[in-house]
Amino acid sequence: MPTARLGLIAGALALMTAACAAAETYGYALNDGARLTADAAQQLEVSLKTNPDDLIARTRLLGYYSAHAAQAAEMRGARLRQIEWLIGNAPTCPALHETVARL
Repeated sequence: MPTARLGLIAGALALMTAACAAAETYGYALNDGARLTADAAQQLEVSLKTNPDDLIARTRLLGYYSAHAAQAAEMRGARLRQIEWLIGNAPTCPALHETVARL
């Protein structure tokens, strides 16, 4: 019985470690996205046409659009489209737990 309990604890720790690593990766992608140029953001949009499930690219774009949302309605709309896509297609994506994904 103690061995089984230790196995469960080890498994839980492994899952928590993986979740923390994923959250850190997505947090980095959001920060990186906030520093993108307009050309780089456009390249990411184009890449999503062939690889729509690239969650890191979507997260970077979410960071970019969020950083520029106050400047233009177009950016707010693009931000909302990324959030809606993530909710509909990747509801467990860690980026949805970040402040920039709040509606």
